[in-house]
Amino acid sequence: MSEDIAYGLALLVSVADWAGVDVPVAKGLLALASAVTGKDLRHGPRTIEAMGLSGLNRAEMTELLQDGNLSLAGVAA
Repeated sequence: MSEDIAYGLALLVSVADWAGVDVPVAKGLLALASAVTGKDLRHGPRTIEAMGLSGLNRAEMTELLQDGNLSLAGVAA
């Protein structure tokens, strides 16, 4: 369970937060898993913040996802 939550659900919630999408059920499940494990799983190793992508704008994120690079930002992915 801990890997699924820390690597999957935490990423989903962080991407939704970045995109401005409300995901109350996912956030609730993440909070419950954090309580069960005694760890704050919102800040896991696979969040958009931990991967250094939270500062991208939508155009940069789209380019990264489509092309695998960030030429718009002049930064290598």
